Amino acid sequence: LLSETNSEVLDKQEEEDSRKIENVSKKPTAEQKRAASTFGFDVFRAKIEKSYKQIAISRKMRKFFNRRYQLFNRFDAGVLMDTESWYSVTPEAVARHIAHKCLDALKSSSSSSSSSDGGGGFTVLDAFCGSGGNTIQFARTGGFDHVIACDIDFVKLQCAQQNACQVYGDSGRTRFVMQDFFQL
Repeated sequence: LLSETNSEVLDKQEEEDSRKIENVSKKPTAEQKRAASTFGFDVFRAKIEKSYKQIAISRKMRKFFNRRYQLFNRFDAGVLMDTESWYSVTPEAVARHIAHKCLDALKSSSSSSSSSDGGGGFTVLDAFCGSGGNTIQFARTGGFDHVIACDIDFVKLQCAQQNACQVYGDSGRTRFVMQDFFQL
């Protein structure tokens, strides 16, 4: 009987923890719109960084937090992710592999169709960039002249921009666009 009570208490605490860490909604709140209009991201940065502590203690999210260095090996350098990104971002090694495969496929198809051009000049669109896992690796491969990162969520796009530019030192080849990909 006592173990059932402890289990119920833990389940209630877990539900409460998950409600606390859900600090980003799908539709922009008035606060998000105000921040977007002034390009101020400090409010969200503080909320996201505070949520990391809650994620670390949450039973449901702990497994993702323990894998944080697989998701971004520079996690401690200031990587930002909202709650959804913890389970939707492509791990860094996988994103690197995808970027190299895409580049290799583009190079082989362009060399077979036109061998007079010296190569390069490729642009890649990350249609649902989230917190930037694939975007960062596309930019870091060196084979793409332009990387366009698109997402409909302001917070995710700002996280991607922070991660690509400040943490991974993007050289300015990435452009971040807040728009629905299907209307782009």
